[in-house]
Amino acid sequence: VVIEKTGHTHETQQLFDELNIFGVTQFNRSGRVAITRSSIEKLSEFLKERDSLLEQID
Repeated sequence: VVIEKTGHTHETQQLFDELNIFGVTQFNRSGRVAITRSSIEKLSEFLKERDSLLEQID
């Protein structure tokens, strides 16, 4: 069974505490996710440049 919960740390911790009585085998928290509304994707450009540099090193 996979369960997804969004919320603040205390909210996800509360869910974990409540579900742990059933023997939770895996629990994961991720960081914040940012979605831009801009037509300019600076992150994509940065990642492309970074990948190019890493390829040159290898």
